[in-house]
Amino acid sequence: MPRGLRQRIATGIFRDAIGIAVIVSVNGKPHEYRCPHDSDVAELIKERLTLKQAGALKLEREEATADTLRADAATYLSTLTGRHKADADDILTHWVTAFGDRHRDAITAVDVRQQLAAWHNAPSTLNHRRQVLSSLYKSLSGASGYNPVREVPKVRERYDTPRSLPYSVITAILDQMGPTQSRARFAVMAYTGLPQAQIAQLTPADVDLKAKTVRVSPRRKGKGSPGRTLPLSPQAVQAFKDFAAADCWGEFSRSSSAKAFRNAVRNARATRKDIPKSIRAYDLRHSFLTEVYRKTGDIHAVSHLALHSTPAQTARYAQSAVKDRMAEAIRATFSKRGTGQKQSNMLDFKHRNHDQGALKKTRKKTQ
Repeated sequence: MPRGLRQRIATGIFRDAIGIAVIVSVNGKPHEYRCPHDSDVAELIKERLTLKQAGALKLEREEATADTLRADAATYLSTLTGRHKADADDILTHWVTAFGDRHRDAITAVDVRQQLAAWHNAPSTLNHRRQVLSSLYKSLSGASGYNPVREVPKVRERYDTPRSLPYSVITAILDQMGPTQSRARFAVMAYTGLPQAQIAQLTPADVDLKAKTVRVSPRRKGKGSPGRTLPLSPQAVQAFKDFAAADCWGEFSRSSSAKAFRNAVRNARATRKDIPKSIRAYDLRHSFLTEVYRKTGDIHAVSHLALHSTPAQTARYAQSAVKDRMAEAIRATFSKRGTGQKQSNMLDFKHRNHDQGALKKTRKKTQ
């Protein structure tokens, strides 16, 4: 039905053939609200004033949050999809917590550098956090636009001695996950030592369960390493069977997997107090490589399995295994059933008692 000619009955209020139109202008943009013919004009005047005030307040709030890092993070995430969006969302949460109410162009390189230093307790993710923030600036400001992250060098990662977990602990953690994709992926990591980036690149053609081998892609981390075919243990074969049954092929969200692993560690600690709090999923890789060196003592074999470019990179795993060996040697030496210093001390104690008894008898005869 056509509206026909409009008749102005009050400021911003018009009557036409199909009813009454209330026009509210916010920031120069008109917004029309329709009302029936029998509406009270006085009430419409009040309603129009309320709508105008609400629109102005909404506009004020939008202008206040425009160009802040919190708003920019939401805009940037809207351009991403899939795993990249989930990972970036997880990382940007940290930056929004630190600088969420500040304008993007007001954040300096010094601010970024100091914030990375404040996160020193998370060394393995610092460069990833730096990279995601830089990508946000490149996406919203352009490749040649303002980007304070350009002036912040990459964080030098700390390579501490790898942390090795007993496989009884690893099994207890995996059991808390149930038959999930995360469990299948972590089981493969625990029994092959492959990092998550390599696991994400695997295809069904790469795994030969009859030959008990897996073909892995070249690794780009550090100096890189060529692709190679690795042997599989019986545990690894079973892990890959579960992996295929759960259809774990292809990319996956690292942040979601890490969250599932943390939850499993927390649940496992409820029944086992010997499980440390600060366990990372990457410790599964460390455990496998350290265990192989502990059993074989072959640094070149471990380097090959670790996809390292040189055996020098693998020395950290050897150090961890040697420390464990020393601890085992000490426990064996000083155990109740051991044949080490404790037993020797007991023999010395018996000899001393025997000698002292003989000396007392000699003294009595002399006297």
